[in-house]
Amino acid sequence: MTRTAPFAGAAVVGARWQPAALALSTVGWGANSFTPLLGAYHRDAGLSATAGAVLFGVYAVGLIPALLWAGPAGDRHGHRRIVIAFVAVSGLATIMVMAGGHTPVVLAAGRLLTGVAAGAVFATATAWVTGLSADAGLAARRVSIALSAGFGAGPLAAALVATWTSAPLVTAYLPHLALIVVTLTWLSTTRHPGTPPQRPPPTPRRHRLPAILDSRAFRVTVVPMAPWVFGCATTAFAALPARTTPLSVLGAGLVTAVTLGAGTAAQMLARRLDPSAAALTGLGCAVAGLTVAATTVTGSVFVAAVALGAAYGLCLNAGLRTTEQLSDPAHRGAGTAMFLALTYLGFAAPWLLITASTIVTPTAALLGAAALAAATAAWLRTHHRHPDQPTTPAPTPKDPPMAALLILNYDVTDPDALNAYRTAAGPLLSAAAERIALTTDTIDLAEAGPAGTHTVIWRFPSVAAAHAFYHGSAYQSVLADRLAATTAKAAMIVETVAD
Repeated sequence: MTRTAPFAGAAVVGARWQPAALALSTVGWGANSFTPLLGAYHRDAGLSATAGAVLFGVYAVGLIPALLWAGPAGDRHGHRRIVIAFVAVSGLATIMVMAGGHTPVVLAAGRLLTGVAAGAVFATATAWVTGLSADAGLAARRVSIALSAGFGAGPLAAALVATWTSAPLVTAYLPHLALIVVTLTWLSTTRHPGTPPQRPPPTPRRHRLPAILDSRAFRVTVVPMAPWVFGCATTAFAALPARTTPLSVLGAGLVTAVTLGAGTAAQMLARRLDPSAAALTGLGCAVAGLTVAATTVTGSVFVAAVALGAAYGLCLNAGLRTTEQLSDPAHRGAGTAMFLALTYLGFAAPWLLITASTIVTPTAALLGAAALAAATAAWLRTHHRHPDQPTTPAPTPKDPPMAALLILNYDVTDPDALNAYRTAAGPLLSAAAERIALTTDTIDLAEAGPAGTHTVIWRFPSVAAAHAFYHGSAYQSVLADRLAATTAKAAMIVETVAD
């Protein structure tokens, strides 16, 4: 997908990605606060290792359907309202988990609701951040860091509180509730509605799968790599601590923090790599981490956690960038949701390793996982191709290309907001096109639906240039202001003819 250069005024417009990033961190915090407490649940509530692994699976059962629903819903209705609603649901889920410390059914219900909230927020907030970022690489880094910060800080805070307070299965979750209040306050006071609804055309009944699956590049590169994102992370902080001397709650929290901290640090490397190289490097880290984990040497769990955390961060970054490059802007949320749903298949990794360890030795199970990661890397190396086309390709210009007109017609509902849009969008449009008409008194000939009062026409060098500009991240970031300030009547690109 063609991208435009960073635009003038980006610091003002781009700042609005931060509430969505905080929502990602907050919900990730709550989702992963459970992890370091597995030992406490075993000690105080009699929860077995297998039951703990099942609770990870219950979380994913709630999360994946929510991801697949929320992505398209955000594309159609806007992301902000979904993010706010399900950040609140995340707080409710945490209260249920607190109440279910000694009641497995209530605990499982709380984990299920935690997954539902996480799926809805991860899909819509990721698309929100992506729509307000200058390019796919920057968007992927922002999302990866926000998720990793929440996933890592939440368990560490929960472990510290549980270590130094009584009733750890209750008090460990209090920091998350406080963060929920802060996040909802910020989200509710931001004026930006999230990435504007793109209103994609209705999907035929016979084809309800996300449009991103039409891309061969997505199917052969992203699909096999995606489960390793959380497969590596959950193996590090849910399966490995039991390989050596059982860790305290604080020790388990540190393993989780190290894993996600390594994932955050890996973004510095990811920005220097293209998506293919990032994915291959991540899978190489997975092979190294799983091989180290197969040993029982003291301290190996922390070494493995660093490697597996880096694998998580690099593969997450690579998948987000590739998905964004392959997605039509009108289906960005649905594409992101599909990728994240595939990553959460990796939450089955702890249960699979525990099950495999009843058939072969734990060492053999981990080495088998390392071999599978190496096989995935070999597959990607063989089948990778650069994702240089979106699922809905831009029109191919004629040779020689003819000029094209971008025609916008609308009624104004908020003049001040429209002026703010013009301040931000004017430099972008002037740099890429020539304005040939601006009128506030459009004459309606009443042949079709009523026309708006305002019409703006810009001339671009070609249809491809106009298409690339309109769908580029720079203009998409300011488009929300115009849509919020007007009632759109028409928006079209028209190719001119030779004189």
